[in-house]
Amino acid sequence: MQRKKSFLVAFSGLVCALSLVILFMTGIIPFATYSLPCMAGFLLVTVMVECGDSWAWLSFAAVSFLAVILTPDREAALMYIIFFGYYPMVKKYLERIPSRALEWAGKLLLFNASIFVGYFGAVYLLGMEYLLEEASEFVKYSLLVAMGLGNLVFLLYDIALTRIITVYIVYLRKKIFRRFR
Repeated sequence: MQRKKSFLVAFSGLVCALSLVILFMTGIIPFATYSLPCMAGFLLVTVMVECGDSWAWLSFAAVSFLAVILTPDREAALMYIIFFGYYPMVKKYLERIPSRALEWAGKLLLFNASIFVGYFGAVYLLGMEYLLEEASEFVKYSLLVAMGLGNLVFLLYDIALTRIITVYIVYLRKKIFRRFR
């Protein structure tokens, strides 16, 4: 179904605003530094489904730019930019890989590369040197354990994201947009 340009602008603008509100809530709920960027990233899936890939990437860029300026929790904004904002959109392309093993290898490689970029970005770009000081106490094992647990949580996140996207496309989409047809 071809959507009107006014719908595309309004819907993507609404999702961008809602994503920013969710990211702004990280200042109110400080222990949600990772979960709220996940939620904000999922919202871009709705833009991708309803408006197309180019609108979703444009929305990601707009939310990323505004998150750096407006959100109080810089680490949450960085997590959104480095991984959680774009991963739900990239997931679509990674799942087109015919080999299941290569698909998961690509997902894990993307996740680990994003985490390393985010970690060093937080230390050197945002001036969070305390992350290096905390890690140096248990450097031998703590980073390996953290990466192992992070990969496990990522696998659970990917499976949950697949199920949430399926529920949106199969059930919620019909309920939300039935009045607009």
